[in-house]
Amino acid sequence: MTKNILFGLIVATAAIFSMIYFSVGLYVQAGIALIAGIFWLSLEIRERQSFPTTFFLLFVGLVVVGALNRVMVLLLLAGLCAAIAAWDLSRFIARTRDKVEAEMKAVLEARHLQKLLVVTGLGFVIALPPTVVNLSLNFLTLAVLTLVMLLMLRASLLYLRRDDKGEN
Repeated sequence: MTKNILFGLIVATAAIFSMIYFSVGLYVQAGIALIAGIFWLSLEIRERQSFPTTFFLLFVGLVVVGALNRVMVLLLLAGLCAAIAAWDLSRFIARTRDKVEAEMKAVLEARHLQKLLVVTGLGFVIALPPTVVNLSLNFLTLAVLTLVMLLMLRASLLYLRRDDKGEN
């Protein structure tokens, strides 16, 4: 089940970025997204080492190119969330490929998918307001706000890590 979700996320990531760039006439970027998605998917299907971080960084680069070309931010955000989820799931599958028994693997996969859904969904929702609202902030206010958000992110990651250690 987890592999099918991973395959779907890779296809969704490549499709979102390809459609974005085809629609605005950036055909080279659309081709790069399509080829990267097909290559990543073929590596995952054959269960070879797929270098998910490299593919993730490639798609982050495509987000940057899209932002510089003023492509619709919501679509870029959806593609980025799909890329993050695919990257995380690919790494999870690689870590548990041969190390976990079948019964325990199903439980770990279910828990990981639940957490991934929550974190990805919350990340998308948290990233939405800045795309819609324009605020004029001075540097100090922005720095304090960034610091508070980083501390909240750190606390949530420590909570998730503690929860993961409690499962093992």
